Amino acid sequence: MRPDSLVPATLSAPDVAPIRVLELELASDSEPRTPLPGATAGGKTALVLVRIHGEPVGTVHVGVPTNGLTRSQCIPAIARELGQPILEHLHRDGANSRAASDLCAAARMAQPACSAPRTAVLANPPSVSVVVATHDRPESVRNCIGSLARQTYPRFEVLVVVNAPPPAVDFRHVQRAFAGDARIRWLHEPLPGACRARNLGIEEARGQIIAFCDDDVIHDPDWLLELACAFQEAPGVGCATGLVCPAELDTDAQIWFEQYGGLGTGFTPRLFDMGANRPADPFYPFRPATFGVGTNMAYRAEVVRELGGFDPSLGPGTPACSGEDYALYYATLLDGYQIAYRPSALVYHRHRRDYASLRQQIHGYAVGYAAAISHSVLANPLAGASIARGLPRGVVRLVRSKRSYAGRPGFPAELSRVEMQGLLFGPALLMLSKARASLLSRRAHSRKQEGAGVLHAFDDSTGKEREQRT
Repeated sequence: MRPDSLVPATLSAPDVAPIRVLELELASDSEPRTPLPGATAGGKTALVLVRIHGEPVGTVHVGVPTNGLTRSQCIPAIARELGQPILEHLHRDGANSRAASDLCAAARMAQPACSAPRTAVLANPPSVSVVVATHDRPESVRNCIGSLARQTYPRFEVLVVVNAPPPAVDFRHVQRAFAGDARIRWLHEPLPGACRARNLGIEEARGQIIAFCDDDVIHDPDWLLELACAFQEAPGVGCATGLVCPAELDTDAQIWFEQYGGLGTGFTPRLFDMGANRPADPFYPFRPATFGVGTNMAYRAEVVRELGGFDPSLGPGTPACSGEDYALYYATLLDGYQIAYRPSALVYHRHRRDYASLRQQIHGYAVGYAAAISHSVLANPLAGASIARGLPRGVVRLVRSKRSYAGRPGFPAELSRVEMQGLLFGPALLMLSKARASLLSRRAHSRKQEGAGVLHAFDDSTGKEREQRT
């Protein structure tokens, strides 16, 4: 988990929940708004994501008056806490702003220089396929697809892969809601595992870029445009990632997760590789949450296919729990490609609402991280040597950070222990997961041979699996 957080660590969740999640664009006259369509924000405090020309520059935490929070009430906190990065952005755009008092006026430039990459992409936009794997959350995936349908990008398709749904779960009403949108296709992966679902999406994708997200995120309207821009950073960029912000902070568990590190990776664009853009970190590239997370990432289609897609022994739906994104990031870098992190490629994630789910999530992330590292060691001896060199410092740093969390007032100290246990169990659970993945693959191969000429598909009209003769 990251040592920093969007929610101040000094706040005690039981004292401040709920926290309103809002965003504010400095270059317009609009008031702070909730990023979720139709949502009503409640709470006495607010976490405000501040953007300028669409680019996020940071967050401020402010109190909410009884009659509501206005733009003018946010500006003092924004100038005080984010004045420097805003001024740096404006100077890059050529604005003559020297004081925090005229930040908003300077931000209203007619043609900011930061829009040039978007203009270049839109002149010849590459085609994009978005792969959304879903298992048992029809309403969640409905909101996710709805945000994708509102994208400003002109050339994209959405592949919704329903992965081994329970018998009682029905996606037909979701399909009917988007039946008139030709950009949306439905697929069915009967074998459990999000990686298998994503790999099916990779096989079926028609786009030059393949983007991936989970079914519990809401996308900013410019998400795909910003991801496409990220591939212009350098000719060697094979993967692009973006910022993940909390969609809501209504419960103690959601606030604790964000204080624990959340899913964000900061507000500074970065380029990563194993050469000139390699950070001075002995544990690089295996430091957790360095590059972003799998619920907001994209690959050049030829790169992700060359890398073999996602390993089915990792990720949700397996004993390894997660880690499929980390393993693919490591393979991307070790194969000579670059990863571009672009914060303006923004999604909002719905964190787990109750403590039991949060505890399970922290454990699962830790298991997956350790499993991903173990997987990389098995796949690449050079990765093992790098890990061995950086492991002692990495362990010391991790233990120190966990001690700092445990001492915070009102913060569940148990979460640090749960995470440490997950790290210890990760390698063993990876071995179990690999054995299970091998068994499933053999069964699938047997079924394919026994039923040669039969293609299993997901019927758009019924929402159920059907057989189609090839």
